[in-house]
Amino acid sequence: MSAAMHLLLAEADLASQLALLAAWGALWYVIIDLLATRAFRPFLLSRAWLAQWKDLTRNFFETSLQVEFASDELFFDYACQFSAITCQHGVGGLLCVPAMCGFSGPVACALVRHGALCEAGWEFQDILQRAWQVKFGGEEGKAKNQSSLLAAVALHHALGLCMVIPMNLAYGGHPCYHEIVFLLQGAAFFALLMQNYSFTLDVRTSTGLRRMRLSTGSVFVVLCWSRLYRFWVIGYRMMCTFYADGNTAIFSMASPGLVLMGIFNAVIVGHAFRKCLKFMLMRLPLQDMKPIHVATNAECARKRCGAPTMEETAQ
Repeated sequence: MSAAMHLLLAEADLASQLALLAAWGALWYVIIDLLATRAFRPFLLSRAWLAQWKDLTRNFFETSLQVEFASDELFFDYACQFSAITCQHGVGGLLCVPAMCGFSGPVACALVRHGALCEAGWEFQDILQRAWQVKFGGEEGKAKNQSSLLAAVALHHALGLCMVIPMNLAYGGHPCYHEIVFLLQGAAFFALLMQNYSFTLDVRTSTGLRRMRLSTGSVFVVLCWSRLYRFWVIGYRMMCTFYADGNTAIFSMASPGLVLMGIFNAVIVGHAFRKCLKFMLMRLPLQDMKPIHVATNAECARKRCGAPTMEETAQ
């Protein structure tokens, strides 16, 4: 088999996996910047709801990630980058769809391995980029990488960077591995997509509030299923598999990764719950309404006879 086919099928050899990790990282380094600057930035600037979207997105970063921005431009650049990262999760989840639909051939398994490397490659280049910014980016680089954000990044990236290549090498065809890659990628894409959509809604209207409740409720349900219930069920099954196989190396690496990702999952599910509860309890302000006039029996009789009613006489 040629080297190109080894890469296309994400074969279970270390050289191919490392090459693909670097390739996916380089690809996302370029694509995320292009999406942020050439697609999301001009699109957002053209929207009427931009001011609201920016306020709610900034509030999300400050409350969930504990990140504060020195300037509006710095915040907007980061928000556009964050929107572009959503696309990466979408691609990774999409690559797992054939395996989740029941296909079990070499192509379906290869796509899952690529989906996992898609995530790990982005995480790898993100770590390198942030390290460069902190080391050589001066005050601006440090402002982009506050300690609270780096802590969230460490929690999120730990599982992928520690486990993707070992899992692709040893368990790339395992159904549980396919599902956990799909859930982590697909659920993240869905949650981020719906969150951005919800930031454009006007909850002062009945339609906007109804759509907000549907959006936040669906995100909470999906995250509870994927990031709490199924994450730990599949994680437990995989750990039992490692133990039964006597694979102590992967068992030792997976343990801290699962715990750190579990903490990250609990944080984002908690945020989703608070947001869902907020809008489920929200009520629209009472609109100014004219009092409804209830006609008396006498007025009804006068109207049947063609005589003006008291209300018409007053007018």
